[in-house]
Amino acid sequence: MEADLIQNENRSKIAGYIQKPQWLIFQNNWIATFMMHDVGWFIDFVYKRRMTTPFKQEDRDYLVYEFSRPGVVNMVPKYFKHSNWDLDTAIGKICNNNFPFPVLQLQADSDAAQPPSIFADVAMKCPNIRLEWITNASHFDNLDQPVKVAEAINRFIQSQNR
Repeated sequence: MEADLIQNENRSKIAGYIQKPQWLIFQNNWIATFMMHDVGWFIDFVYKRRMTTPFKQEDRDYLVYEFSRPGVVNMVPKYFKHSNWDLDTAIGKICNNNFPFPVLQLQADSDAAQPPSIFADVAMKCPNIRLEWITNASHFDNLDQPVKVAEAINRFIQSQNR
């Protein structure tokens, strides 16, 4: 969940771009595609800086493989283009949880791009979302703490089956 995209009067766009430069840089398709042209460089540049644990070679190799698939380099930047987002609908639907299934949000406690402070209003603004913190994890909590992520998902599933 992009909790920092929930309307917050105390946050400026500039502060958001400093924390998440991809939302600004990837507005230019040429720059975005150029940055992702060398997939290995892109993975090293983005992932290593945002992890709290050592970046395993096998994880890097897998990500390079995934990002090297045909079309991925051209499509990933489009995710960040403002014109491709209907934030009011996306955030509203997630926050209101108008889905026929429960929603679990796993959030890393050491993610500089999404610090705990931006989740302060989630319980109030998104009451139907279960937020669980993954400790000693960064933006890529599934790579930093795979066991904790799996345990959190299993707890959530088990709690829904009661």
